[in-house]
Amino acid sequence: MEKIKKKRMTTDRNGIILYKMERKGDGMKNWAAIILAISIIMINISCKGDTPEDEKEDVSAGGIKEANELFKKTESDSSGKVTTRLHTSDKKYFGINGSTLWTVWGEEGIEEEFKDREVMMSKVRGNAAAGYGLVLCHGLRDVDGKKEETMLVVMINNHGEYAIGKVIGGRYDSLVWWTKNAAIRGWAGAPNEIKITKEGEAFIIKCNGAEITSFVDGDEPRHTGGKNGYVVVISPQDRISGNEVDVYFTEKKR
Repeated sequence: MEKIKKKRMTTDRNGIILYKMERKGDGMKNWAAIILAISIIMINISCKGDTPEDEKEDVSAGGIKEANELFKKTESDSSGKVTTRLHTSDKKYFGINGSTLWTVWGEEGIEEEFKDREVMMSKVRGNAAAGYGLVLCHGLRDVDGKKEETMLVVMINNHGEYAIGKVIGGRYDSLVWWTKNAAIRGWAGAPNEIKITKEGEAFIIKCNGAEITSFVDGDEPRHTGGKNGYVVVISPQDRISGNEVDVYFTEKKR
């Protein structure tokens, strides 16, 4: 079972953490740090396909927004499955800090117990490091004496990595850091089938038939049921690579 390590993320506007360097015994004031910072920024600009590790993790930097209108559904009567597509090039979502867009479905005020989910998903266009995936157990819960929207998020990216997070009132807390796994197909347009089941308090996550991790939501507010949905992260790097993101989700209609 995955050991959970909570992590709050902060970055500068370039998604870069600058480490201060001091040398004793001379009058130089952090010239090494300044040169290093400039070098990193230049490399970041020139390497359009690369995303810094810290930027990948900072899901909430550009704001977490419900965007039901962007998730378009088409239903297949023969298979009983619904394909949902998020395809956008709207510049308002491609700010310097990017955006995190999500949607959920279900009746207001009713929190159903979590049921197994099996979703085929793929990302055709967009930064490879930016995550996309599933919203679990969304609902309004008591947090420090007031009602807040909260949910769990399970994401993958096109580098073959997965991450797990918890959203409370628009703030994203990492439960599991971006982790490479051989079961995740890591290229543009690759189909990945994510299956999530629950055994006792543990959520079990499989990708393409192989178990990749499990986790327990042990801290309040705890999530045992609620609305389901999808989430797509638009990276700041998407501004450089063409302002277009295209993601597909296919799931059996409930």
